[in-house]
This record gives sequence, C-alpha cells and structure tokens, in this order.
Amino acid sequence: MLYIRQILPFISKIRKPIFIFCYCKKLRITAEVFTSNSFSTTLKVLQLNGLDEESAQKIIYSAKRFSSGSDSSLFDELIQIYGGNPLLLKIVTANFADLFSGNLTQFIQQTTLVVQQILRDYLQKINADLTESENYLICWLALKSKPVSINDLKSNLAGVVEISELPSALESLIKQAFLGKIEDGFILGREIKQYMTHQLIAKYFNQLGHKKYLAGEFQTAKSYLIQAIRFNPDLAASHYNLGATYEQLQDLEKARIHYQIAAGFNNRGAYAAISNLARLEIISENLDAAITLIMPILEQVKDELVLAALHKNIGWAYFLKNRYDEAEVQILKSLELNNLHPPTYYILAQVKETQGNMPEALVYYEDFLKCDRSGKKPQGVYWRLPELDVWKITARQRLNSFNN
Repeated sequence: MLYIRQILPFISKIRKPIFIFCYCKKLRITAEVFTSNSFSTTLKVLQLNGLDEESAQKIIYSAKRFSSGSDSSLFDELIQIYGGNPLLLKIVTANFADLFSGNLTQFIQQTTLVVQQILRDYLQKINADLTESENYLICWLALKSKPVSINDLKSNLAGVVEISELPSALESLIKQAFLGKIEDGFILGREIKQYMTHQLIAKYFNQLGHKKYLAGEFQTAKSYLIQAIRFNPDLAASHYNLGATYEQLQDLEKARIHYQIAAGFNNRGAYAAISNLARLEIISENLDAAITLIMPILEQVKDELVLAALHKNIGWAYFLKNRYDEAEVQILKSLELNNLHPPTYYILAQVKETQGNMPEALVYYEDFLKCDRSGKKPQGVYWRLPELDVWKITARQRLNSFNN
C-alpha cells in the first residue's frame, strides 16, 4: 500500500506540475503532511464519492417500481445503504423492489443485511437470460484488468462469438449494467468482475475436488470442494460432490446437509442429490422418509440414469418394508433404464430369494457379480458405493452354497 507521506519527497523534486490520481476506499491525511518542510507545492485531494443525492434519486425514480406514497426520506436511506453506487442502485431498484410490492420500508429492511446476496441473485437471474455471445463476453472480460477496445474484442473472439452479434451484445450488457464504457474500451463493473472471477475460481476448485474424489483422495477432495463453495455458495455441483465426498468419509450428517442444499436447485443434479438422500435414509432404516423423497419427483425426471437410480432406491425401500411385489416392479423399471448398475441386480436377487424363487435369485446374484466386474472404473478412478463390498460377500456365499 502506498501512503501520501511516502510519495511526498519524490513529488517535491519535480519542478513541473504533476497530477496524481488515486482510488482509495478510505483516505486519511493529517495536517502534518501538508506542513512538511520538504514539500512546498500545493497538494489537492479530490475524494470520489458515490453519486450525489439528486443523481442517485434519478436512478431510483426512473425504475418506477416503488409505490407513489413512499417516504422520500427512505430513498435517502436506500442511497446510503448502497453508498451511492450507480450499478447497485440500478440493479436493486430495477429488479428487486417489485419483490416487496413497492413497499420501500420492507425492501430496505431486507436489503440492509443482504447486499451481496441481492447482487448474486440478480446476476444469476440475468445470467440465465443472457445469450451465448453475452455470456462468453462476460467470462472473457472478467479476465481483463484494463478496458478492451472493440477491435481487440473482434480479433480475440473471432470464431467463438458471431462478430455481427458483438455490437448488439455489448449494447445489451451496458444497458443491463454489466459493462462500462471508458473512452473506446469496454470493461466489467467492479462488482460484476468480482462475481464472475469467484464463479470461475469456484468451478476450478470444483473440478479439482471432483478429480481427487474419483482418485479416492477424499480428504484432499473435501478441501478443494469447501473452497469451491466458499467462492460460490450457489454452485450446486460442489454441494453434490462434497456430499458424496463426506459419504465416502463416513460423515453421513454432513453428506445429508450438502445433498439437501444440492437438492434445492432446479437442475439434473438436484434429482441426483434427492436419490442419494433417499439412499442414505434407506441405509439409516428411515424407509418411509426415502419413499416420501422419491415419489413426488418420479414423473418430473427426464435423465434416464438418474431415473433408474430413483426406481432402484424406491424398490430397495419397498423390499425392506416387505412389499416384495412393488419392489420387483420398481427394480425391473430401473433395469429397463440402466442394465449396467450392479446394485440393482443384487436387490432384485434379494427380492427373488425372499419370494422363495432361489433359481432366479442365483441368476441375479451372478449378474450382480458379473456387472460389478465388467463395470470397472477408468484408470485412476477408485471410488465405489460403500455397500457393494458387503453385498459381494453375500452374493458369493449364496452361489457357493448352491454349487456345493
């Protein structure tokens, strides 16, 4: 950090006028600095604040989202909360005031404590509506520390972004307060850049964590995934992966916590997280809880592998509740969707054995062992479901007993 006191001796040696531009969050200059014997030149300090009250109010009024009866003093409080920052004022007034039906008091009470969450929610909401070109532009500019000219953008993004779409994409991003224009260059706003940088860092840590998870290095995987969530608490994949990691580390309570968080997102991973949560409930003998988790979403899931896992788990729960016919129906549905998943064969073998159909049970025990052998993981991948090793012992015992 450079202090005014440190640069004064150098300034005093310069005969020509000099202008120094500094951006400081906080600047403290004592009288001693100005009366220094080694410095006789006039020093002027221009402190850059947020927008003045009139300019800030123009942004708020232009949004036309607040009720006409709002107390004008509340607008001043809103300006204070956001430090007169034009980007934040534009975002919150344009996108979040309507969440409270124009009630400015409720809005201020809610936003006073969650400024960062509001910004993050806004960016996630808008990001989902951005075009592919706009998304790529934001990610690319997030890595740049200086404004980038339109010509540099064209030369660097040719072949990745449709050049004909570039002007309209830039204009759209400026209107949405993502970009700023400085002279002939474009640059991300500070808050947007920090958000995007955190997104990229989180994805990188998630990739590292997943790689270590597949390699069986679960403690290292946990460390990386915790960092991913620290940079982006809303990265569903990191919560899912961390839940799976905690499960391998036999910390089922923490596994549940992160599966539950992942299940709260509206994506493929949410259904996979619910499937894993149901599996943990079955292992803990909370069979009704497992069934309650799965049944409401069965008709919604489109991914066949996830749907197969859900049918397998509900069939498993039915089997343990002695509802064998229902269990068989669910397990057969699972096999129709995915016939390469060893646990499904084992559960079906258990159903057949309990029903007294030992010949078919032995066939499925054999299928289970064959599927487990043929389903070897790629080189460097060492994880497996904890229950599989126990089930293999049971399957071998049944087959050995029959052969002897």
